[in-house]
Amino acid sequence: MSRGSRPFHKKRHGDLTHIGEVVEAIFAQPSYPVDLEDMKLWKLWDEAVGAEIANHARPSSIKKGVLVVKVSDSVWLQELEFRAQEIIERINSVLQREAIRKIRFRVGDLKGRHPEG
Repeated sequence: MSRGSRPFHKKRHGDLTHIGEVVEAIFAQPSYPVDLEDMKLWKLWDEAVGAEIANHARPSSIKKGVLVVKVSDSVWLQELEFRAQEIIERINSVLQREAIRKIRFRVGDLKGRHPEG
């Protein structure tokens, strides 16, 4: 088997894989591992939920219409659970499609958190 035809995930330990092979293998799959349109949410999060929520919650992952959001503490987790349907509607409005059907909130580290104040 030639080097170019070997799948990127079957390389011997220590072999490097050209990024072009990785991208080609991803796009050769029948369905992408992520919906590229859903990834817009990370850029539009602040606009979708507003500054107050954005200071205490950040999107973590999306899979099959389920958004996982990390929140700063249990108080915000409870508040956002009460407002989940409103947040889903706002996100879908900003994304201009029904991308999110459910949100799961988890207390965790907020990467990319805006400074308060």
